[in-house]
Amino acid sequence: MKKPLVFLALLGVSHLFSSCGGGAEGTSHTTSALSAVTSAPASNQGECILGYQRKMDELLPLEVIKRHYTGEMPDVKVKYQKSAPDKKASMDKYVISWKSDRTRTLEMGNSKMEIPLQNEIGVMWLGSDLFMISKKATPLENFKAFYRNPTQEEMDKAFKAAEERIKNDPKYSKEQAETATGMAKGMAAKNKFENIPGIGDAASFNKEENYLTVLVGAMTFQVVANVSKDKDENLDLAKKLAKEVLAKCE
Repeated sequence: MKKPLVFLALLGVSHLFSSCGGGAEGTSHTTSALSAVTSAPASNQGECILGYQRKMDELLPLEVIKRHYTGEMPDVKVKYQKSAPDKKASMDKYVISWKSDRTRTLEMGNSKMEIPLQNEIGVMWLGSDLFMISKKATPLENFKAFYRNPTQEEMDKAFKAAEERIKNDPKYSKEQAETATGMAKGMAAKNKFENIPGIGDAASFNKEENYLTVLVGAMTFQVVANVSKDKDENLDLAKKLAKEVLAKCE
């Protein structure tokens, strides 16, 4: 059965992290990294935060969000996406959202598409995200290897390998392989991550998607703060909300 182009694009991204991290192979490691609980010792604070995994609306309730975001929220909607079964709870996402006037340009091969954006604030991926795919000795080493900006040489090498793998699959055309690779390159922008000191054991802000990933012991959580065209404004809000999450378990 054919896999959608988005899956193929994610394959390209996994090749990039595998190449940079120097340990993972193929998509089986990517899949296991999504749901596996790491064997590294967890901190007490991390264990406490993990206790909110299926009740993230209590971890960052609306009244707490409104302490730090004072703008209007017309027709605000609460979305809580829970994965099934429970062992995949680290993939859950809890956000409040409302309409914005912002758009994002998505490049797909040689074409561009303007996609409308929602304002979003919330928490997602509480537990373990893809950072352990690097297979380093410690969670901190894995985090730093995963949440860094690759060099152009690393990107070119990784996406060439991914494109060749897709091209060799008879189920896909050359055009589909090139489109998937183009999507993957858009997902893995060269200057996407910014290290943020002073929050958790380590933290990294995704400037493309406007979320802050925080490492606590052997686990991570991500705070979404996508409310402005100004990246610094989004980052400032994300930092304040991340500190609220950490304060729950001090």
